[in-house]
Amino acid sequence: MMANAATLAIELLSFYKEVWMKPITGASEEQAEKIQKQNWDKTNEITRWAFIAAVSGVEFSLKTIIRKIDRGPLKALIRKKRLNLSIIIEKCNKHRLIDQASYDEWTPLRMIRNNMVHNNAIADYDAEYNVSGVRVSFVENQMIQGNLLFFSHMISCLARHTQHLIQSIFERHQLM
Repeated sequence: MMANAATLAIELLSFYKEVWMKPITGASEEQAEKIQKQNWDKTNEITRWAFIAAVSGVEFSLKTIIRKIDRGPLKALIRKKRLNLSIIIEKCNKHRLIDQASYDEWTPLRMIRNNMVHNNAIADYDAEYNVSGVRVSFVENQMIQGNLLFFSHMISCLARHTQHLIQSIFERHQLM
C-alpha cells in the first residue's frame, strides 16, 4: 500500500516537474509568483496525500498482521472490535516491541495524519515534536506548516519505524 501511494506521488510529481521547469513567459512578476505558489500548493498536496495514504496503509497492515497472531503479548488485541494505530502503538510500546525513541516519533506521525484527515491540517492543541531532526509544531487553531520536503521526510520515517515494528512483532511472536 505504501509503495502504491509512493509510486503515484512520484508519477504526479514527475509530470508536474516537467510543467514547472518550463519558464513562465508572458506573465507579470505578480502573476509568476502566483503560479509558483500554486505549484508549491500542488506539490504539497500530492506529498500530503501520499503521507496520509501511507499511514492509513500501515495501520491496515498492522491490524491484518495482529489479527493473525495466535500467541504472545499482542494476542489480546485481536479481541478488540475497534483496533486502530494508536492502540497498536501503545500496546507495542508497553510490551517493548518498540523503543522509547521510536514511540516518541510514532506519536507525531499519528497526530499529523489525524490532524490532516480530521481537522484539515488545523491543530486543535499546542505541542512540539521532533521527528528525526525535523521540528513539528502544533499551534492551536493554526495550520501545521512544513517545507516541500516535510511529508517526504515523514513518509521516510514512517517506513523506517514500520519496518522495525513489523520485524519486532514477527520475532516476538515467532511468525518468521
